[in-house]
Amino acid sequence: SFISYIGEGGPRFFLTQSPELSSQNYAYVLINTSRYKYVPLLMRQVKVFLKKNIPEANCSVRQLESASTVGYPIQVRISGPSMRRLDSLARQLEKELLKIDGLEAVNNNWGNKIKKLVIKVNQQKAKRLRISSEDIAYSLSAMLGGAEITSYRKKRTTVPVVLRLKDYNKDIPQLETLNIYSSEAKLSVPLSQIASLSLVWEPSKIFRRNRIRTITIRADVKEGYLASRLFNKIKPLLSKISANWPEGYTYAIGGEEEENAKANRDILRNVPLALFIILALMVIQFNSFRQTFIIFSTVLMALIGVSWGLILTDSAFGFMAFLGVISLAGIVINDAIVLLDRIRIEKNIHPVKKAIIISCFSHVRPIILTSVTTVGGLFPLALRGGLFWSPMAITIMSGLIFSTTLTLIFVPVLYSIFYRIKFKEDDFSEKILAKE
Repeated sequence: SFISYIGEGGPRFFLTQSPELSSQNYAYVLINTSRYKYVPLLMRQVKVFLKKNIPEANCSVRQLESASTVGYPIQVRISGPSMRRLDSLARQLEKELLKIDGLEAVNNNWGNKIKKLVIKVNQQKAKRLRISSEDIAYSLSAMLGGAEITSYRKKRTTVPVVLRLKDYNKDIPQLETLNIYSSEAKLSVPLSQIASLSLVWEPSKIFRRNRIRTITIRADVKEGYLASRLFNKIKPLLSKISANWPEGYTYAIGGEEEENAKANRDILRNVPLALFIILALMVIQFNSFRQTFIIFSTVLMALIGVSWGLILTDSAFGFMAFLGVISLAGIVINDAIVLLDRIRIEKNIHPVKKAIIISCFSHVRPIILTSVTTVGGLFPLALRGGLFWSPMAITIMSGLIFSTTLTLIFVPVLYSIFYRIKFKEDDFSEKILAKE
């Protein structure tokens, strides 16, 4: 099923839906599918249909966004004082973006220019004829837009009766013959005697950001491309183009890049406090800075696995991958804490060397089982999670696989180095490994 809104964006039926401003050349069509799996195929079919049947229209086809509303994933804002210069810079940038493979539906939020009737009143002539600007405005409004002269009542319904001159908005010569009535002199004068008329092209909408005129160049991303990688191509292009801009004109990155930066900034704002709390709890629990350092060092080792996992799967390190790193850090720290706590317990029973060896061997099975179950649970999400969930799952999986081995090797090695425990080959004999 589908529903269309012509000239407007419709009601805000979805939390993250931001309807567009009303405009005669705008339409919004919402399509419901019976199953989610039909959405990608239908989107491709709609894009092909629009390109074939309405090539002159700016069309954007996308799914409803469940997170914060971004709209077009690729956005570049240009700010400056002159509308004409902003339009010129926007057109220049649009041409360059069209050359980048992976972008489609390139446009700007000011829209196409529209015709505007400009009436320049000769105030000296108008004053001699005792015609005010208010008289001109009222006469034009009544003749072109219509003036309500009475109303017709039918039962409980009131219908306004509007008087408007027919076909007087066709061309300028006809408009010049319109009679302007003077409320003071009680006479009518042709408009051409007191004013000149002309048609100009102006933007249909003008947006400002921080009270400065700003035009946003927008683009959709083709299927199979990532907005983060396309931004890496756009940034050098912007630096090159903006070098020749006049003074007072600047650009800023918007879209997914800006939203990801905001989200990461909000998370990183509280990371130092969280790290301090974790560090304080570990120092209190272990009463040792050395063991706390060993635990935190395992997180750095896990990042090696994260890097290789993202490289091998050709995934981007975005906001969701960053969340995956935070989750991974909790799992890795937990494994290291359990292993060090086991060493502390075994030291009360066995010599320190034997305690380290016994702790490592006794925790091989639980640590590996924990990692295998976690990786297995995230495997479907990594395969079918799409561009949103897959990077997070891949981050946790690859980091956990790599850190599992490091926890069983790296932690006891660091423990031995920091506490100056030297092992010999005889320490790994069957005799010392045998439990009493």
